[in-house]
Amino acid sequence: GLPKHQNKFASSMIRSLKRLKDAAPFLHPVDPVKLNIPDYFNVITTPIDLSTIEKRIQGNQYDSVPEFVADIELMVFNCARYNGELSKIAEMARNLKTSFDRQLKQIPAAEVKPEPVKSKKSSPQAASNEQSFALTPSGMPIIRRESSGESGRPKREIHPPRPKDLPYSESKPRRKKYAAELKFCGTVLKELVAKKHEAYAFPFLQPVDPVALNCPSYFKIIKKPMDLSTIQTKLNNNEYESADDFEEDVRLMFKNCYKFNPDQSPVNVMGHKLEAVFDKKWVEKPVPPPPAAPSESPDESESEESEEEDDDDDSNDKTISYLEQQLVMMQNQLSMMKKNKKDAQKQKKKEKSAKKSSKKKSKPAAAAPAAPAFQVTYDMKKELSEKIMTLSGAKLNHVVKIIHESMPEIGNGGGEEIELDVDSLDPFTLVKLYNYVI
Repeated sequence: GLPKHQNKFASSMIRSLKRLKDAAPFLHPVDPVKLNIPDYFNVITTPIDLSTIEKRIQGNQYDSVPEFVADIELMVFNCARYNGELSKIAEMARNLKTSFDRQLKQIPAAEVKPEPVKSKKSSPQAASNEQSFALTPSGMPIIRRESSGESGRPKREIHPPRPKDLPYSESKPRRKKYAAELKFCGTVLKELVAKKHEAYAFPFLQPVDPVALNCPSYFKIIKKPMDLSTIQTKLNNNEYESADDFEEDVRLMFKNCYKFNPDQSPVNVMGHKLEAVFDKKWVEKPVPPPPAAPSESPDESESEESEEEDDDDDSNDKTISYLEQQLVMMQNQLSMMKKNKKDAQKQKKKEKSAKKSSKKKSKPAAAAPAAPAFQVTYDMKKELSEKIMTLSGAKLNHVVKIIHESMPEIGNGGGEEIELDVDSLDPFTLVKLYNYVI
């Protein structure tokens, strides 16, 4: 079991969790009869709750801290699996896990000193060497080797390899000219896994596990899976030549999400939210600096110089293409904003003119006044024509009625089909139709 001091600390952690307001649904084992959820044990095959974990601590049934942590994580996973990742109760479970992780950082280390191994071939100094290991809050072992002062060697700590987890740890790029943009990729990756995006980023943090998520067909549909952890590893291992390669993997991750998860499904929606975060951050990508003039060296061959020139040309082409795309996008946005404003102003004027015309028409007069010169744009006519084609029933009958009331010379509307060119209608009739249909 756990050492006494660790067991005591774990017990205090559970008591602290049970006092939180989000702990209420997790204090006792789930009762499917009382909660009217008869299928619970069909979905959740390994149930767990805080009181069960507390009993295991009191019975000293955990052999290590990772076993204790695994039960907490299982409780959170069970909740999300049965209730859905976006449910309120799943959010409460994640809040408990956040509080648990914060306390876990303070758990005392477990010092274990085994008896030294005696050997006839070993020297007295070697026989006096001792090893011990301690568990860090994340469960990673730190091995310490203590040697006697007689050997003349100082004490040293042997740490395990740095875990390749998020966030990004900067490493040397393949090519120096891409260093700035690859460093920016690390910043983007750190933003994607930030706590403020946790509610919709968590499905993308690790590779998809079809067994745990009960989706056995995943690898039949998704031939090239991708996730943020894999992207992080590739970034650390210098597998990306430039930011374009990094972006390609991120886009692949979202493409896989949309392909496997239908529109409006929770994970699909979360994918679009996270991709919006990526898009907003990605526009800040630094433009690669212009390549420096190659220095002449007698040792360089002509082929190397040619290759460097080709790389420089490619870099310039990419820079120009990127700036052109940004310029086109800004011009399109500006044009759309102007068009929307202009259309809105025209629409207001037409509505005012239509009201005035309607008042004048209702007054008796010897002769009908001339129709005002309404300005109906080509886009409005096109939009009206397309929309009318989709109408049916009462709405279509009303459209015919408007046409006959405004232009009785067209026909008496006795149930016959009307083939009519929109351009043949007077502006007043067009406005009435546009206001009704659109």
